[in-house]
Formats: sequence, structure tokens, C-alpha cells
Amino acid sequence: MNGWHYTANVYNRDGFELKEPLQQKSNIVSVIDSLSATLSYHETPLYVRSFALAHLIHHYGDIHQPLHTTSQVSSEYKTGDLGGNLVHVRVRNTTTKLHSFWDDICRPSISMKRPLEEKHYAKVRSFADRLVETYDVSWEHRRQTNATIMSMEGFELAKEIAYAGVVNGSQLSSQYVDRCVETAEQRMTLAGYRLATHLNNILGSKPAAPAVPPAGVVCVVRRRMEQF
Repeated sequence: MNGWHYTANVYNRDGFELKEPLQQKSNIVSVIDSLSATLSYHETPLYVRSFALAHLIHHYGDIHQPLHTTSQVSSEYKTGDLGGNLVHVRVRNTTTKLHSFWDDICRPSISMKRPLEEKHYAKVRSFADRLVETYDVSWEHRRQTNATIMSMEGFELAKEIAYAGVVNGSQLSSQYVDRCVETAEQRMTLAGYRLATHLNNILGSKPAAPAVPPAGVVCVVRRRMEQF
């Protein structure tokens, strides 16, 4: 399931000649499409639909994080940098992976104990309300749920913003951090709107035929169920 969380659109930064395509058995685009098909078929077993829904929500967040849609190749990263996971940067006197920094919305990571308490839900609701109030998203952008297009949006942002001026060992400037926060929050807001649109679309009508799941989806669900 490792490949489910990203797609390796290749960012060739320094003209390095990639001899072979980056290998990826599955990617976030195909998985979103397949999970959507699985979820939309109402006769799919409930435990499989529950699995599909949980992962679809997660992957909608992932695909809107630019470094989940990109792999930088160069003379230093001949087989790709795994979306910034091999790039270490310094920020606020701390060293972290570039990918992790973007995953954390460019702020210090906050971990909430599970199961969440009401005070934690209140924080999440307050954060979501602030995003909605801060970032205006057009209806046209809210309605865009094509996974390939969403992936390419992230790819362009990775090249333009996430990797801009960054090399392994870079000290991130305050200007970079500010732009990172704004971009990450905008993408998170957009992901929420698009997920709502997508769920309304796929759950609003009954498909005529059962879904053909992605390679691994059914067997993964079965293996998990067999553990109980």
C-alpha cells in the first residue's frame, strides 16, 4: 500500500538524464479512482465500503499536498527523492524532511492523543472554520474531482513553490515558510470542498455494475478482516 499515497510525476531539476522510468505499481490517482468505484457500488459489502471511504478521505488530503504528486530527479537523486523525503531542511533551529514539513502544513507538528476528546474536536472545527473564512474557493474549483488533474495541480505547485530554492541542507527562509503555509492551507481547504463534491457525486446514484477494485484493495481488506 506504500504506492497508494503518491504519484511520481518526475521533476527533472538539473537536466539529469533519467535512464529508466521511475517504477510504481500503483499510485494515488489510480487508487482514488478505484476506491471511488468500490464505494459507489451499493451492493459492495459494508466492511469493504467502509475501508474504501476511510482511505478515500485520506488520499484526498494526500493528493492536495504537492509533494505527494512529485519526485525530484537529479544527479543527487538518480532514482527520485521520494517527494522530498530524502531532502532534509532546517527550519526554526530544527532539521526535518521537506516532505514532512509540508505534511505538517509548514508548522510544528501537533499530535493529538487517540481517541480524540471533545476539546480536540473543537480545535479541529475551529481550524476548519478559519480555513473556510480565509480562503475563497470558486465553484469551478470545488467541482474539479478528476484525480489526474488534481495530481498535476500539485506537480506544478511542487516545482513552483515546494522545491523553489531548496536543496538538501537548506535553511528555509521566513518568506518560504509563509508561502508554504498559505499554499498548504489553500490546498487543504480545496481538498475538503472537492471531497464533499466527490462524495455527493458517487453516493448520489446507484451504478449499474459492480466496481473492479484496484490491484490489492480486496486482498488487503480480506487480510485485515482475517486478523480479527
